Amino acid sequence: MKKQSVFRAYNYSDAQLFEQAMELLIQLKEDQKEFAQYGILSGHIAAFEQLVKDFSDIPTDEELMGEQMVATEKKQDAAAEVRRLIRGIMNRVGQKYHSKSGRYRKFGTSKLSDMSDPKLYLCAKRVIRVGQQSLAHLEDVGLNQPQLDELHRANQAFELALHIKADRVSERDISVENRVILGNRLYEQMLKMGQVGKDIWQGVNTAKYERYCTYESSFIREEKRKSQKED
Repeated sequence: MKKQSVFRAYNYSDAQLFEQAMELLIQLKEDQKEFAQYGILSGHIAAFEQLVKDFSDIPTDEELMGEQMVATEKKQDAAAEVRRLIRGIMNRVGQKYHSKSGRYRKFGTSKLSDMSDPKLYLCAKRVIRVGQQSLAHLEDVGLNQPQLDELHRANQAFELALHIKADRVSERDISVENRVILGNRLYEQMLKMGQVGKDIWQGVNTAKYERYCTYESSFIREEKRKSQKED
């Protein structure tokens, strides 16, 4: 994966962040009247609830990794089919020409098993091109146009599989970044709401005050960080 361009403001898992956000949401709804005295109205709480929902709706990295793995497997299967067809063609070419001859080497299939995906794709195109040029000389060993057409179709499927795999990788990178950005927004709101909850219940209701103390140390660290940046 590509290096993330954004970083988490929170140092625990997304699942833990979501769990804490849901707990806070319950508290906000219970204390809605008290929060209204601090300018945090029902609309603000509804916006926070939507933020929690949006965060939970983002696909997890496990889901996206699974899709990427499926795309990789399909790409590998497509590559294996291309190699199989190339070998079938080259077995026929080898019956006509020595493997070290120029006519054989013209097909460019040396180290077929070790070729990277882009090289394999180009190799298949070359085998088709050279094969068509050599059909008249290779018909007696069983090479024909339908075999070259079959390789062409397999190579097209391989190209599509390569694009799909690349798309899945990009989608995962983008989703990871979006999840971090949204998670940071949610975390910031949790810190603010948690501090207000403490201010409301400090010296009034110890049990309720302690429910909001979960965010105390995080809030203090965040405020210090912002203060240092401003200085």
